[in-house]
Amino acid sequence: MNFALKAIAPALLLAACAATETEQPAAPAATPEPSPAVETDLLQRAQAALESGDFAAARALTTTLLLESHLAEAVEALAAEDWPAAWPPIAAALALAPRNQRARELRQDLARAVVPTKLAEARKALYADDPRAAMLPLDDAVRLLPKSELVQVLRGECALRMGVEDGNPLMFADARTAFLAAARTNKADAAWLGAARAGWLSYYATNDARELSEALAHAETGMQRLGNDSPFAVHQSFDPERTHAEVSFTAYSAAKTGVLPGDRAAALFEKTRGALEGIVGRDPTDPWAWSQLANLFQWEERLDEARDTLVRGLAIAPESSQLHDGLVRVASQLGGWTAVRESYEAFHSSHAELAIGLWHLARATYEEALEKMLAQANDQGAGFSLAESRFRAARLLETSYTDACLGYEIICRNGLGWSHYHAGQLDDAALAFFSMEELMDGGLRWEVKDQLWSGLDSLSFLVRMHNEAWLKPGPNHGERFPELVRAAEISDALFAYDATNSGYANNAGFFNRDLGTDLEQQGVELLLTEDSDPSQAEALFKRAVEHMERSFAAYQVAAQLAPQDARLVNDCGLVLAYYLQRNPDLAESYFQDAIAVGLPQLEAGIEDEEARTMTREAVGDAYQNLGVLELTLRGNATKAAAWFEKSLGYERYPRGAVTQFFQPLCARIAAGSVAVEQAIKAHYWADLEPETVLKRLEALGQLRGALQQ
Repeated sequence: MNFALKAIAPALLLAACAATETEQPAAPAATPEPSPAVETDLLQRAQAALESGDFAAARALTTTLLLESHLAEAVEALAAEDWPAAWPPIAAALALAPRNQRARELRQDLARAVVPTKLAEARKALYADDPRAAMLPLDDAVRLLPKSELVQVLRGECALRMGVEDGNPLMFADARTAFLAAARTNKADAAWLGAARAGWLSYYATNDARELSEALAHAETGMQRLGNDSPFAVHQSFDPERTHAEVSFTAYSAAKTGVLPGDRAAALFEKTRGALEGIVGRDPTDPWAWSQLANLFQWEERLDEARDTLVRGLAIAPESSQLHDGLVRVASQLGGWTAVRESYEAFHSSHAELAIGLWHLARATYEEALEKMLAQANDQGAGFSLAESRFRAARLLETSYTDACLGYEIICRNGLGWSHYHAGQLDDAALAFFSMEELMDGGLRWEVKDQLWSGLDSLSFLVRMHNEAWLKPGPNHGERFPELVRAAEISDALFAYDATNSGYANNAGFFNRDLGTDLEQQGVELLLTEDSDPSQAEALFKRAVEHMERSFAAYQVAAQLAPQDARLVNDCGLVLAYYLQRNPDLAESYFQDAIAVGLPQLEAGIEDEEARTMTREAVGDAYQNLGVLELTLRGNATKAAAWFEKSLGYERYPRGAVTQFFQPLCARIAAGSVAVEQAIKAHYWADLEPETVLKRLEALGQLRGALQQ
């Protein structure tokens, strides 16, 4: 058709179409290509028909002209092997005359030339796990061969994979359409299962029960027809039999939960069971089928059968983590961790060489021990010790278990410590807690949320328990004193472990101070005992000073870490001024810092009543300690009296030492009836030699006597 005719024909066709609503007549099955003269004649006749009002004839003549034009253009492109240029005129011809034989033949010619290359590109992309790249040539191929089972299967596979990757239900719908197109050719039976899988996946995205019912129907159709070798199986990302089982199981669970009619549940159970047992029969080493079969029995609450199924599966696939996880779950439902332990004792007896069995045995042993410990059963931690040994054996069998096993071994020692605590064996408890660090740096920090505190917190708890026992009212000092020693020892160890923790530093300072003062008092009592050995008292005094030095060192760190804690800062100065009795300027700075920190906090208001009371007391203590410092270290009773007076404005309890001793003493010194040197001598603590201590006691006695006159 020449250029002029090409330009006119579409306009004539549009005019004819606009003027009539009659259906387009079918084009001839095969139309010989007209000569230019014939084209001109047809065009003139079409124009004449249009002018005379015979629109149907005009439309038919114009369609013939356009059809032949498209066919001629396609033939020309095919002859030149210009495949991209061939398809548009072929598509246009088919749009005008879908049944035109010549147009169909040309499409087949183009398909034979193009589709093999497109399929090769698609296969290559699929093998490379790139379904998006595969979809592009398949879109071209499906336009040329829409009824090709191979093209549709591959296109369905691409859409299925893309849907799984993206979680896009639209891709599942596309996949289902393609698989069904392939399946209905009766040349690709597995495509029914592809359609079933696509519908099954779409159901999980849409919760549309109709999709699940259709997926089940497709799966059953596919299984009835499956058996012929499929030349396309190499491209499948799904197993047909497994898909049938999965769809059946989902339908069964939907019937059990009311999504599908409940009266179908029994039949669907048997159908699912048969599908899973078929997979087991085909490949007994497949743990998935055993696991799903056990899950099916669990749905029916047939736990014994579920456990037995898992045990049979493990006999064939003993290293399957999936089956082991299932056995742990089912056995625990049957009888808790005791039943799990018993199951794995049996498994381990047959598979002692497998770390996975020993791991689960160790885990069950640990969990059983934990339950007993939390119930405060007095077994002294035997279960934890056994569990630890089993975890250790598991990691020696298989190094990949090392990290997981070590973590549990650490926690086993934690549990052992608490078992000892509940048995009243606090020293053994502390040893167990400290041993957590032996297994791994940082082991003391391990915990089990809501069940076991970390080793550090557990040791801090022991410190509190020892302190409570030490402070418990009772006449027997000898029985209570070891509690104070243990509190100080554990506090020292915690402070040494983490010197950046102000709480640990404070506890080390506090308990060493109390231990130092108690040792000094024991030495004094020993000196005052008739026929006592002064060397024994001297040894006690030496220990007292050592602990007081340790207390000051810890308090210094605590004050640096928590400078806003008035109590802690004051206590640091107290040890220096009261006991070590040196460097009064440094001690004074601590007391002044405590006041400078505490007063603004009190003025700003502290919401918590207990915190407010303690801060108020700390400020008062700092004022009192400034008075003691001025009196005993500097000999300035006048300044001391002023500080003592200020302390009385910040009381928690009556300051008897101030009102009944220090204020009267300062008044006597001011009046000249008592020498300030006598007050200094009476309060000198630093030089703890037996002779010096006796002189101090004598001076203190004289001072008290003078105050009573």
